[in-house]
Amino acid sequence: MRAVLNAYAREPELPPRYDAGAWYAPFRSAITARIAPGNSVLDIGAGRKPTLLPEERPADVHYVGLDTSAVELASAPSGSYDELVIAPAERRVAECEDRFDLAISFMVFEHVERLDVALANIHSYLRPGGRLVAQLAGGLSPFAIASRAIPHRLTRSILGRIQGRAPESVFPAHYDHCSHTGLTRLLDGVWSDWRIEPLFVGYGYLNFSRIMRALYMGYEEWAYIGDRKNLAVHYRIVAEA
Repeated sequence: MRAVLNAYAREPELPPRYDAGAWYAPFRSAITARIAPGNSVLDIGAGRKPTLLPEERPADVHYVGLDTSAVELASAPSGSYDELVIAPAERRVAECEDRFDLAISFMVFEHVERLDVALANIHSYLRPGGRLVAQLAGGLSPFAIASRAIPHRLTRSILGRIQGRAPESVFPAHYDHCSHTGLTRLLDGVWSDWRIEPLFVGYGYLNFSRIMRALYMGYEEWAYIGDRKNLAVHYRIVAEA
């Protein structure tokens, strides 16, 4: 009840998990802790916005962008990628096998139709001991359920109005295996080591309505305190091949 009242207040007091940078900074830290000079890095699905800009990379890193869209990759700033691979994550690219020290992906896996196939491909692209660092949307959150229920054209319009998103930046989401249970099934027994961190930080999606924020925070606190991992809004994955 306190979380609901706080969320309804003009200046809400959010739980510590909403501290500045808590949603994104650990993802970046997980990357920077695992990237070294001379590494080969595969950035999956970043398109026009590479996850790491050239100035953020160590020396001599070979940075490869993999995306379904040649247009998206070509729209990236000059020098963003050292090499481009035009392919869906679900299609095995023989030239990428056993090449990379690190694979990274930010808010892409929920858009993949067959995440089991995509993760198997990524595993094959990594050298022994190579790492995957990814962050994705959960498929059982209220936002994911609403996304599946609403036609994609309308979703684009809604996100444009409430989040200022450009229509071309909103892609259909499938949420295949995008739950704690589903991800565990895909990683366990295949990857030598792995960790899934559920993230309960969905408050910002409802900035357009104080009442909906208040109701949502009550729900989110119930899910978070009850450790209901399958209801997380996002997940962060770190896995070793």
